[in-house]
Parts: sequence; structure tokens; C-alpha cells
Amino acid sequence: MNKILHLILFVLILSSCNNSKVDELNKRVLELEKENSLMNDSINFFKEITKPSLIEKYETNLSKEDSAKIDIVYIDEDNSYFKTYDDSQYSSNEITYDILYIKPFEENKSSAYAYISKQTRQTLSCASCEGKNETIKVELSDFYEPDNIIFTTLKECNKIKLDYRIYKTFKYGCCLEENVIEYYDYYNNLIIRSNLDIISHHIPNSKIGFHVGYTVEGKKDDKNFYNGTLTIAYDSNERYIIKTFTTIEQYLYNTQLEVLSIDKSDNSIKETQLDSWSINGIKQKEELNNIKVVLKISDTTVLEVPIIKGKPYGKNNRLHKVELK
Repeated sequence: MNKILHLILFVLILSSCNNSKVDELNKRVLELEKENSLMNDSINFFKEITKPSLIEKYETNLSKEDSAKIDIVYIDEDNSYFKTYDDSQYSSNEITYDILYIKPFEENKSSAYAYISKQTRQTLSCASCEGKNETIKVELSDFYEPDNIIFTTLKECNKIKLDYRIYKTFKYGCCLEENVIEYYDYYNNLIIRSNLDIISHHIPNSKIGFHVGYTVEGKKDDKNFYNGTLTIAYDSNERYIIKTFTTIEQYLYNTQLEVLSIDKSDNSIKETQLDSWSINGIKQKEELNNIKVVLKISDTTVLEVPIIKGKPYGKNNRLHKVELK
């Protein structure tokens, strides 16, 4: 890289006798060398090795005889590997990187900023297993200061997605287990948990918006089923809980969740986000109206929750219990 820069400088000097131009070119070369140094720092950061925990725990429990039978099928310089064991188990350690333009902390940057995302995924399963145990560790660092790790999390899940102001985890249910989807802020505070896809209500040019999710409980008391919990959450501090009870048992496969607007200018994106252009740029939650959350438990059992002045039913109550007929 340095040889190329100096060659460019030499050619430009030959074509110009102006000393001020030469000084200017020298200054630019120094700037480019500095940028190249920053990039080298980023590359070195990429080679950092993390210690496996999920897999080490499994291998520690193996007998000495079994441990000798571990077959390392693949390993590379970045400590990604795939191993097999004599009991048909296998494990892997996979490290991936990405560049993201996000805004994890309000007070940190005035707008979206470039970050390096490092994800270390550890998997433990067997050849005939339907599901697999996975942990994912995420490290987020400043693109221009790669040694400055500003955020770390470790979750037992199958996928982590880093978004603009929040991150999302997905744990897929095996056999008859439900999926578990969770949204967190970058302080690792839980915002919402759901077995159904979480629906986000987004208002363009506004910081106001909420998420809606539903967890299925399926518990029964003397006369009613406690079906589950409907959650409407603005953030980790402002959550509204609606517990639903019916006389019929609920099944997740026919449960549906929607967020609807009475204004035709509002539209849904991929069924998991409602964009409310009709209230573009609002500053206060009290301006949020004409939205309703719809939970369909069966063809005849439907719960509609109107959002009035930014709150379910227009009430300050954080907990509601609703019996459905």
C-alpha cells in the first residue's frame, strides 16, 4: 500500500514544479497512510479469538476415553471449527463479521454511525436431532476504533439481529415447543417477549412507536383457561400487559395478531410493521389514536384493544385482565 502511495506521489511531483502542490500532496499521502493504519487495526481486531463455553462444557463432561475420539473435521485461523464425537454428537464454532449503520445509544452519536459487529455462534447437537442448542455472543465496536467494544451480549438462541435502536433474538421451538422472540435495548434490558411474530408500530420522523407480542400460557383454573399475555411495549420501562381468559382452550397455530389503523394512508410492511404516515412526526404519545391491536384466538373469540392517547383503552393501568366469551 505504501509503495503505491509513494509511486503516485512521485508521478505527481514530476508533473508539477509547484512547491505548495508538493506539500499538499505530501500531506494527503500522510492522511492516506493513517487511514491504512486504521484499516489494519480493524483487520487485527477481526482475528481476535473467543473461548467457547457451550462446547467446552460438553467436552469437559466426556470421559477421557471419549475425549480421545473427538475428530476435528475443520478448523481455520480465526478459530472457527466443526467437530464430531463418537456418540453422534457434533459441535461447531462460527465467527462472522458485519458493518452496521445503527444508533444503539441516544447520547452516543447524533445520527447513525458505522460499527463492527462480531458474532460468535456455538452449536451443539447430534446427527439425528431435530433441534440444536446454540449460544450467540455479540460484540459491537466503533469502526474507527475497533478495540473500543461498546456493547456485548450472550444469548441462548438461534439468531440475533442488530437493528437501529434495538436488537432482536430468535429461538426456534423444536417439536411442539413454541418459538420465543425477544426484543432488547442496547443496555440489555428486555422490551418484549412473544411466541408469535412481534409487530412494530412505526411513526415516520418520530421517536414514538410501540411493539406488540403475545405469549401463550394455556393454563386452566376452575372454570377458565388463562390463555396468555398480550404485551404492548414502547420500551423496557413502559409496558402494558393484558392477560386473556376464555372458556375454550387456545392453540398457537390458529392464533393471530394484528395492529390496524383506520386511516387508509397507513400501510403494513411484511405483516410485522405498521407505518402510520397519517400521524407523521408527532412529538407526544397523547397524539397517538385511531390504532387498534387485534388478537384472534378462534373464529369467534376476538379481542380488540383500541389505542387512545397512546394507551390501551386510553387508561393508565399497566395491567388489564380480560375475559373473552
